[in-house]
Parts: sequence; C-alpha cells; structure tokens
Amino acid sequence: MILLDTDVMVDVLKGHVPARGWLASVTLQEIGIPGLVAMELLQGCRDAREQRRVERTLGTYPLYWPSGEDCARALTWFAACRIPGTVTGSTPNCGRMVYTDSHRGGVHGTHEHRHR
Repeated sequence: MILLDTDVMVDVLKGHVPARGWLASVTLQEIGIPGLVAMELLQGCRDAREQRRVERTLGTYPLYWPSGEDCARALTWFAACRIPGTVTGSTPNCGRMVYTDSHRGGVHGTHEHRHR
C-alpha cells in the first residue's frame, strides 16, 4: 500500500505534471490517503469551490485513520523527539510515521514524484 502525503496531493491537485505522471505509474499497489492528510488539504482550501474540488478528488481514494494505539505511539515518539525549546518533529508527521509503521506501508511525500 502507498499512502500519499500532503505535498504529493497538493502537486496532484495543482496539476503538476511530474506528480501526476508518477501517480499514474503506480499501478501495482493500492493507493490511499491518511485522514490527517485529507484534513490538511481541506484546511488549505481558499473557498467553497476549491473545497468541493478537493473533496471530489479525496473521494477517489480510500482514507486511512490511525487507531487509538497508533495515536498513543505517535505521542510517545513526539515526546521523545522534543528538546526543550525546539521541536524536531511535527505532530502530523509523527502521526503519519506511526500509522505507516503499523501498516508496513510507505508514505510518499519526499518529493520523489518531482524528480521524474
């Protein structure tokens, strides 16, 4: 399974050719979107029209939500990554990392789609 991260979906929604091409090339694995990513995409909508477009796109992918156990592990990881006065990991990223780890999938969002 491949889980798409926010940066990949933003590029797809913007019609970025390398992102769309990369996504089209992934044919042998199930593709999904973490629920937290869907929420981030909706948060970035500037108006109702854009939100409807994002919702239509999201509707073409299964959404995956972390379990209560995943959330507890994300909190533990986040606390371990914190140094007083600085944060070395973000809350959503810790959540996605734990979810991905528990499902042995991959979150694609390291810009690999931009280099093709």
